[in-house]
Amino acid sequence: MDRYSAPHVSYGYPGWQTVSYLAPARSGPPELPVAGPVGRAAARAIDLSIVVLTLFTARGAGMTSGLLVTPILLVGLACEPLMMWRFGTTIGKRCFGLRVVRLDNGDGLSLGRALWRWVCVVASCVVPVLGLVSGLRYLTDEPYHQCLHDKAAGSVVVRGNS
Repeated sequence: MDRYSAPHVSYGYPGWQTVSYLAPARSGPPELPVAGPVGRAAARAIDLSIVVLTLFTARGAGMTSGLLVTPILLVGLACEPLMMWRFGTTIGKRCFGLRVVRLDNGDGLSLGRALWRWVCVVASCVVPVLGLVSGLRYLTDEPYHQCLHDKAAGSVVVRGNS
């Protein structure tokens, strides 16, 4: 044995000497089918229509503009991050058989990730440039077609309600 070769050692897992540290890291669960743009857009339209119906209902009940923020935030909070955390989907996504999972392991989102994803969605709705950039990002991102809020939360929208 020359001085540059390692002697046979008994530590480490089997085959550890053959692991390539230059191989690309796994970027996500390839077995999960990524949701298409039509289903995602339609699901978002249903979720937004729920918030808009809440606005009209609260306005019809005689709420002033200052008080309208409360029911909209409550319904938005219940429809998006809480359902995303608890069920992995929203009402709109459930209608189209979509769910949101973590990109790194395919599990559901934690409450913190779901809240952060929702904050990023609201920010992209409030700031028009962010909404445009997020939409363009979705169209050009490969292979997971993630919007900015998906990138921020480390999530991906997939087909299937399992």
